[in-house]
Amino acid sequence: MGNRIGQVDVADAYKITVPVDEFYIARIVVGLKGQTEFDGKVYPLQIRRVFPEIRDGQFEVDMTFINESPTEIRRGQALQIKLELDAPSQALLLARGGFYQTTGGNWVFVVDESGETAVRREVRIGRQNPDYFEVLQGLIPGDRVVTSSYENYEEIEKLILNR
Repeated sequence: MGNRIGQVDVADAYKITVPVDEFYIARIVVGLKGQTEFDGKVYPLQIRRVFPEIRDGQFEVDMTFINESPTEIRRGQALQIKLELDAPSQALLLARGGFYQTTGGNWVFVVDESGETAVRREVRIGRQNPDYFEVLQGLIPGDRVVTSSYENYEEIEKLILNR
């Protein structure tokens, strides 16, 4: 039960098998939507089946095109898939940077209005993606933050910035 023992190909429909990192296994469910771009057009997808067996730190899901599928797609072709793990929401974002290695996302240096100094401020980080951190607490829209490495500034409370 749950093992693949054969393959049936449908000539006019496509299924996409997607490897997913095991970190996301609790968030991946049947019906979850995603998308892929092919030949300059975006095609919506939906998860039809989840295979929870972990191999080499990944599990697989089968996705199908919701409406139409690309006409020029070929069997065995690789596609880049974007999965929507959460509903879109408003969030204050902070660009990823070297500061995180030193602070663990617990504090940042916020530049004052004059641009001459930056003061240490406690923050709380939420979700993250490869480009940004979600800021839950400690910053407001418009705050400018030093995101480079803080390696030599662990005990410093205030930076004097040179332009």
